[in-house]
Amino acid sequence: MHELSIIESILEVAEEKAHEAHSPAIRVIKLRLGEFTAISREAIEFAFQVARLGTLASSAVAASRNAHFREVLDAGGNSASGISESKCCDLNHACL
Repeated sequence: MHELSIIESILEVAEEKAHEAHSPAIRVIKLRLGEFTAISREAIEFAFQVARLGTLASSAVAASRNAHFREVLDAGGNSASGISESKCCDLNHACL
């Protein structure tokens, strides 16, 4: 199950960012899965539940959604869905 190693890497990066921001915890990790990905959404969500234990994200939720191939960012950093990529990361959130 390669989803576990993917989630472990994401959590590692999220914890580095949280430490840099002096944040005591991570509450949300937002994931976008491309429509042509070989990653199972269900497997990634299960792996997150297991891998988050003992980390700054131990009580976090993973908010995942599928991204369409044609989804692009405009000049202001906003995706077609209206999610601001530039404002996504703060003290309690990691957007990867």
